[in-house]
Amino acid sequence: MVNKGIRPDNFTYPSVLRACGEKLDVDFGRKVHNSISCSCHDQNLYVHNALISMYGKFGKIYIACDLFNKMLDRDDLSWNIMIRSGGLLRTGYFKGSLELLSQMRSSGIHLDPVAIIIGLGAYSHVGTLKLGKEIHGSAIRSCSYVFENVRNAMITIIQPLCARVANLQHGKEFHCYITRRKVFEDRLLLWNALVDMYARSGSVLAAKRVFDLMRKRDEVTYTLITEYGMQGEGQAAIKLFEEMINFQIKPDHVTMVAVLSACSHCGLVIEGQVWFEKMQSFYHIIPCLVHFSCMVDLYGHAGFFNKAKETITN
Repeated sequence: MVNKGIRPDNFTYPSVLRACGEKLDVDFGRKVHNSISCSCHDQNLYVHNALISMYGKFGKIYIACDLFNKMLDRDDLSWNIMIRSGGLLRTGYFKGSLELLSQMRSSGIHLDPVAIIIGLGAYSHVGTLKLGKEIHGSAIRSCSYVFENVRNAMITIIQPLCARVANLQHGKEFHCYITRRKVFEDRLLLWNALVDMYARSGSVLAAKRVFDLMRKRDEVTYTLITEYGMQGEGQAAIKLFEEMINFQIKPDHVTMVAVLSACSHCGLVIEGQVWFEKMQSFYHIIPCLVHFSCMVDLYGHAGFFNKAKETITN
């Protein structure tokens, strides 16, 4: 199109940027961004929103934040993109998500169900009760509480919080509430939260009972592997991981951290080496700092200090 002398406009650019984000084509995305900077569309709201979304998908959170801060105009979508696609929640910057939500409210921006669910998700990790109550209140006042996803999110955030404050009784009450209602039967998110709640509270057997009753599981469900490792039951952790593989559930970065950590806690050096190599060669997962830390711990605890040093230096 450009080669034929046709100039992209504020409808063309967002479509191209969306495609770059979905394909994770960083190089071409930057070229498009440079083209926008040289055009008259660099301050267009829709183009700017698309740029933030693209860089968020690339994991370039600082560029996304910089673009957001430079915006002369913002709409509801700008804020939601920054919190969700902008990567704050995905990169673990939960307080940043809540700060943005606070700014939204101060600016008079309506908190829609998407923003509320994002806020509840961030709150569940930060664990500040006051913030959670404020967001809950916003959900009720805006009638967003009628949305099923918002109701699910409310229950999901309370369960891990019960685990953190060691209030297992409240957690059990929520378990009963969910069990009695058929509408929650296939809500994998909620059942994963239940497994996580019992596991974090040290009730691994209760977590396993819930796990065994689940008709559907995903890689998040299998992070129970971590708790088996912490309890010194390395073989059980490995067995659970192999079961996941047999069910054709592909492990992700988090699952690999769980299995490597279990190997480290239980001194399973050979198993740890095998899975560390396999995660790269077979599952094409590029190891990051936490994976290497698990391997250093694994070698260090087993007395293989040269191997630990080699892992650090390489």
